[in-house]
Amino acid sequence: MNCQTCDKPLSGRHQKQFCSRHCANARYLTGEYRTCQRCGKSFYLSPSLISRHKNGFCSMRCSRGLLVKTGKCLQCGKPILYRSKREAAERKYCSLVCFRMADKRREITSCSVCGKPISRPRSRILRSQYPVCSAACFVISITGENNPGWTGGTDSYRGPNWDQQRAVVRKRDNHTCQSCGKTKQNLQQQLDVHHIRPYRLFDGDHKAANQIDNLITLCHKCHLLIENRLRKTSSPRNELD
Repeated sequence: MNCQTCDKPLSGRHQKQFCSRHCANARYLTGEYRTCQRCGKSFYLSPSLISRHKNGFCSMRCSRGLLVKTGKCLQCGKPILYRSKREAAERKYCSLVCFRMADKRREITSCSVCGKPISRPRSRILRSQYPVCSAACFVISITGENNPGWTGGTDSYRGPNWDQQRAVVRKRDNHTCQSCGKTKQNLQQQLDVHHIRPYRLFDGDHKAANQIDNLITLCHKCHLLIENRLRKTSSPRNELD
């Protein structure tokens, strides 16, 4: 026995009239197949839609695609594609940037970091001493010397003889904190070496700053406590070691 649509031989124990669901549907389809004028896709129209379907598109998306209108941005003059009549009547600018630049309540200023022109409300420009265009520029504007609270920073370099002098002091103090008495074995880590007189007061003279008499062994906790006291009693902050 063969398929009633494509005349292919049928297989199986059950009695069937069609070889596939596609052939079964095609047997009872009395409509028409048409080709979309936009995408070229073939689509089926039922008998009830043949008389009403006059535009020749397979979907609403393809139908609206050919009805796109073009316009120009009132700020920069770039072309704008409108997807509907309502959009063409309401949209006058190509982007939010152009809309903000055309807003009379805004003013054009430049980023304090990169110099890029930005649009900001007048009230915001008056409040902000350093306007920025992005989060990345904001981070740069408050980092290092750009920060209003900058006091010069600290230099971790203690001269070429620092490692040697530090080892000598730790051995002299028997790897024991001179404040609380904890040892290297108790803490399972290397102890800190602290300048009794801050290193910065020597104006880069590492030989004088790193003398054995000016160094003392401390654990990390005691070292932080001493630095916090110096922070409260002295300014600027980089007086700490």
